Amino acid sequence: MNYDIQNIIKIGWQTPLNEFYNVKTSEDQEVSANRCSYYSDLLPSQDFSVEVSNQKMLASLSATGKIKSISFFREAYYTEDKPGTWVSNGFVQEQNLDTEVEIAKQTKSLSSADHQVDYDLMFNIIPRFIHHYPAANVLQLFLPIYQKNGQAISGLIELCAIKSKNKADKIIFPNCYHLKYSDRHHLKLDYSEDQRVLAKKSGWLVITDPNATFNVSKDTISQIISASFIQTKRKFGKLEMKDNPKLAALIMRKSVNALNSICCSTSGEVVGANWGSSPVINRTWLRDMFYASLPAIYFDHDLAKKIILWFAQFEIKPRGDKFAGGIQHSVVNSLNSTILLTLYLQQTNDIAFLKQHPQVWQHILYVINYLIAHRDQKYGLVQSEWLSDGIALGKFHTGTQIAFWAALSGLSKIYRQVLDDEVEATYYAEVANDLKNNIKKYCLVKDKKGNKKFPEGINPGGNKLAVDARIYEKDLLDQGLDFLTRVTKNQQINLEFHDGEETDTTLAPFYGFNDVLDKCYLNTLKFAASSENPSYSSLSKGISWGNQSEATFPGYITLLMGTVDESQKFDDEITLLSKLTDLDGSWWWWPYEVGKSGKNVVRFNHCGKCGWSDGTFSVLMIKNLLGIKYDAPERTFCLAPLKCVPSFTWQHFPLTNDLTIDIAYQKDGDSQKLELALHGTFTQAISVTFSPQQAATVKSERLTVGKDIQLETEVR
Repeated sequence: MNYDIQNIIKIGWQTPLNEFYNVKTSEDQEVSANRCSYYSDLLPSQDFSVEVSNQKMLASLSATGKIKSISFFREAYYTEDKPGTWVSNGFVQEQNLDTEVEIAKQTKSLSSADHQVDYDLMFNIIPRFIHHYPAANVLQLFLPIYQKNGQAISGLIELCAIKSKNKADKIIFPNCYHLKYSDRHHLKLDYSEDQRVLAKKSGWLVITDPNATFNVSKDTISQIISASFIQTKRKFGKLEMKDNPKLAALIMRKSVNALNSICCSTSGEVVGANWGSSPVINRTWLRDMFYASLPAIYFDHDLAKKIILWFAQFEIKPRGDKFAGGIQHSVVNSLNSTILLTLYLQQTNDIAFLKQHPQVWQHILYVINYLIAHRDQKYGLVQSEWLSDGIALGKFHTGTQIAFWAALSGLSKIYRQVLDDEVEATYYAEVANDLKNNIKKYCLVKDKKGNKKFPEGINPGGNKLAVDARIYEKDLLDQGLDFLTRVTKNQQINLEFHDGEETDTTLAPFYGFNDVLDKCYLNTLKFAASSENPSYSSLSKGISWGNQSEATFPGYITLLMGTVDESQKFDDEITLLSKLTDLDGSWWWWPYEVGKSGKNVVRFNHCGKCGWSDGTFSVLMIKNLLGIKYDAPERTFCLAPLKCVPSFTWQHFPLTNDLTIDIAYQKDGDSQKLELALHGTFTQAISVTFSPQQAATVKSERLTVGKDIQLETEVR
């Protein structure tokens, strides 16, 4: 299809309303067609926003189409801060840019409360606003800027069109400047007719960072608008689930929002991340950034490479006056670049990246070999002081061991599959295997029924499942106790609990540590969702965060994964997650104040939107629920959906480079069918395996570009 400006506008007028992410505003009244979301009861709200980003630019929009803020990002630099953040980045921001309309010679703000405004998200990605006046309608669409080659530009496109019988009615774009030479702004504005006032019925405003030196002709801008629409619409492919559309919408929106957390400078380097897509802050919590980055291994390989480079530079805490720093300040953070690199290479086989950046490989080997050398001589496990801002509890923290295993296992695969070095591959595989055996030996405990599960950490010798809180009652460390009030009694911290902000155990099947249906894994997550877990909250139906919140959102992802073996309970959890989803598709870090429950959700409870949960939910759903697994070095593709997954299609799911795949999975009684089509310039065949849960037989076939295949199997 030809996506020129007029066709884009036509699509904007004609695309049906998004049933999940929408708000209707009229005379200070705001309602949503989505009555499932608890946040529909928080309308009207000045706190509501929907974000548009290409990482170089982040814009927050109101429910009526006002640009509440637009931000551009600057360089990263070290700071001495909280235990989970030691890197900050600069940014510049402009606020309150408002387009106007002139109707019957009266000028009105499009965001004013004198008319009806319908906001929604086209394709779960593109913010759309349709303004209804008695004698005219106005369309607004907002797009991040991309060139035809996919390169992002630090800027935002606002497309507008008006339908009116009066030819004199017109659109008036915003102007930051007020004819004062002392005005100072961080924006460059370009208009489709070189002026704010549109004489035609449609046009555009392009807002860029002046440092981007975005000086192109009107013809070129038309091509860029087309490229921006195509890139934004197609980047994540198109996922549909006829029998569970809210799950499909969540997977898509979470993938988008996770990457909207990441910040890049105008020149293209990654400089950090926000908590989520809002608000913009100048501190990067490295663990938040890692989890929010995970969908990049599927949907943005250029961004994934830049994130790996950033972590290789900044992930180890330097020595400071607050904290001694070093690799074991936070082992999980010290492993960020290693784990991301292994995941990236599994998806791309991009050996050129390794050759171009030898310092990354040297850094990774230094970190891994340091940790191997510093394993406990008796237990073969590693110690860490912190996770993010939370203490790595016990002598050996369980999630830290699993993350270390993921790094070791991934390193072995790189040596074997990418570098063709069997000696080194065998060495790191053996170390990983020894670590896994030690995790199973020391980090598994039995409950009252004899079922094995993973505690938060272990304290070998003496009371294995408790730690004396008094060892943390000293400067700085004692602040970590704020999050542990519900698991501390008589100065003893109970290690037999699950921390809502410990996610590496939840990600164990994504890392490949265990199968998603592994009994010990499921026992752990089901325990986390029970009253036996002292941090579980029956009020929020989530995992509390000490005296800060009745729920911390990453805990909901843990509880969801504990239901993947029971279809009805899984659907119930997806319904709960949908209720906790704001009308822009966001999850808030701490959605409940202490003691609150049900519909009594809040925004900005100490912090903002939660990219951590967005990223982990996205990749767990893709790899471990839908069962989409691509191995670029081995040229294999596997689809292994769980029983709880409904039929789905995913058009143009990205594999690597320009290679995409159309997936059509159909459940039909006792039969399950798969249709695949490959698109791109890839000339070699891919080995396909179709292995749904409870399949009577595993089906295999060869797939090439231009030759579709169909596979079918019965279920037991």
